[in-house]
Amino acid sequence: MQRAWGRVKLTEVNPHLVCVLCHGYFIDATTMVECPHSFCRSCIILHLETKSFCPICEVQIHKTKPHLHLKPDKTLQDIVYKLVPGLFHSEMRRRREFYVNYPNHDLYLSSEARGVGVDRIIYSPEDSISLSIEYYDDEKEKEEWVAAQPGLSGFLKPAASLPMEGLKRYLKCPAVLTISQIKKLVRSKFDLTDKCPVEVLYRRESLPDSYSLMDVAYIYTWKQNEPMRFYYRIQVPIQISRPLLSIDKPAITEVINEREYTTIKTHEDASIKKETTIKTHEAASIEKET
Repeated sequence: MQRAWGRVKLTEVNPHLVCVLCHGYFIDATTMVECPHSFCRSCIILHLETKSFCPICEVQIHKTKPHLHLKPDKTLQDIVYKLVPGLFHSEMRRRREFYVNYPNHDLYLSSEARGVGVDRIIYSPEDSISLSIEYYDDEKEKEEWVAAQPGLSGFLKPAASLPMEGLKRYLKCPAVLTISQIKKLVRSKFDLTDKCPVEVLYRRESLPDSYSLMDVAYIYTWKQNEPMRFYYRIQVPIQISRPLLSIDKPAITEVINEREYTTIKTHEDASIKKETTIKTHEAASIEKET
């Protein structure tokens, strides 16, 4: 039986992120040319000083120049840094501390090797991410994308008299904030029930509830040059009956209270039953007089 879709636990992918030589997460991941196996760069260099074969599959490496048959695996290292919380920042801090004590050892090293001026964009759960949230509108979305979005039949739209700029909000949130929590915020602002469907979009794509801001930043390669721009839209099965022009409570429809509707129907059924009983009594009285 296949497992239902969901977030994969780090423990499930750990075997693919750990070096078999030091049993720690890959640092400066390096892959063999002769085989697809990867190791920490420092670990495999130490190994090749005494042996000339792969530690896993034992394939023969070049006997005289084995170091030339190693290649940095930046993609794998990016995956490790992104999946293991705090690993990247702790490694960069460790490198800076080391070269403060040994300043003459970093003359020919890259900035990342020294832990300074790193080009990688790696987020941690403690980071804060700036974002904006606004109602989804075709015209506004064209500012980012040339292609027009199809019509939004069935979706609510704020009243035309309400300035769209007033609905945009800027927030600074933890990187672990989920799309589900953003939807909850939208519902609370509009006084909606939990059952009311709310959709959150980023770059014309609807986002699942389980995504965090950190996930969105990685998936869509957010460059931190501006706030992440989110859109929302709300779907309800009835038309707008009364727009609210307040900024805090924008134009949303009055939703029928299901409980009140049930109560009304109950009263109607009781009235019909009562009327039927009265007619039965009247018929009985007429028959008795006859």
